Amino acid sequence: MRAKQVMAATDAYTDKAMPWFHKRLINVGSFVIVTEPLGEERARQLTPNNRVAMSSKNIGHYVRTPDNRLTFGGRARLAPSNPASDVKSGDVLKQELADIFPQLSDVRIDYVWGGSVGFSYDRVPHAGKANGLYYSMGYCGHGAQMATYMGRARPPVDPVGVHATGGGRSHTPQL
Repeated sequence: MRAKQVMAATDAYTDKAMPWFHKRLINVGSFVIVTEPLGEERARQLTPNNRVAMSSKNIGHYVRTPDNRLTFGGRARLAPSNPASDVKSGDVLKQELADIFPQLSDVRIDYVWGGSVGFSYDRVPHAGKANGLYYSMGYCGHGAQMATYMGRARPPVDPVGVHATGGGRSHTPQL
């Protein structure tokens, strides 16, 4: 009979109730703005193949919505998300949007919001087992893709070199 596996799924929202995990993450705000509808032709000119794109900076992940808006986001400021911070970060993102797409400098922003992403200190996702919990954390803003991969890559038994009592080394699957 196989032992029951316990997993935690908190990443950036890991708090001091889980100190071993909490001290291994930096919580960084991540923010998003959404433009007014741009019209099909204008939207197609910005993203001709309707692909998700990103810049080499921590800002500049953008994608066209089905109603031809542009969703644009990233780590605009090193601040937590709250209503006032979201507005300030939205202003930073709007300026970055205009730097990348000067033709959108006068576009109206209809939505802005923020949340947290968990960064590991070395900016590499970590997975393993500690304190009786399997974990995978520190996705650095790429959690949607990496959490899916890490969930499938996690071995069905304890990874070699990881201590179940916590304080052990973490195991990162080779990508």
